[in-house]
Amino acid sequence: QRIRERIEQRRPVPYILGEAWFCGLSIEVDETVLIPRSPIAELIEAGFSPWVDPQTVTRVADVGTGSGCIAIACALAFPEARIDALDIAPGALAHAAHNARRHGVGAQVAVQRSDLLASIPPEPLVDVIVSNPPYVDTRSMIELPAEYQHEPRRALEAGADGMDIVRRLLPEAAVR
Repeated sequence: QRIRERIEQRRPVPYILGEAWFCGLSIEVDETVLIPRSPIAELIEAGFSPWVDPQTVTRVADVGTGSGCIAIACALAFPEARIDALDIAPGALAHAAHNARRHGVGAQVAVQRSDLLASIPPEPLVDVIVSNPPYVDTRSMIELPAEYQHEPRRALEAGADGMDIVRRLLPEAAVR
């Protein structure tokens, strides 16, 4: 059954199993969130060094948290920091909260509905803003392999040049 689903529907294995791995962590996933596969894992494991002194990180914002994998990995890497896990999609928020509880960081990770950084106050300043925003341009969306068509389109597609979200996020980040 599962092999048939993978072959005939080109459904990604993490969705079939309901689980993906990120930073050595089991993360529950379904088609409401992207499959974790971001190179941000390496940055988290390095404590964002050399750009940030890991000892001084007290607040992290994960914009577009999806499954919560980045927020959870940040919480474990920075156990004294508050992590704001931000997303606009209800399914993503439910997954992020569930996964944070599963990994014992539910009290440290504040999962909240937010259009980019809108829901968090500008003070205190955020030490690290991390995001794996939508980055695929509209034309390329139709050329993606069939496996990607199972993922939430709004988590991948970002306008004519793939930069719509980045253009909105950078000015907001400058004042946070």
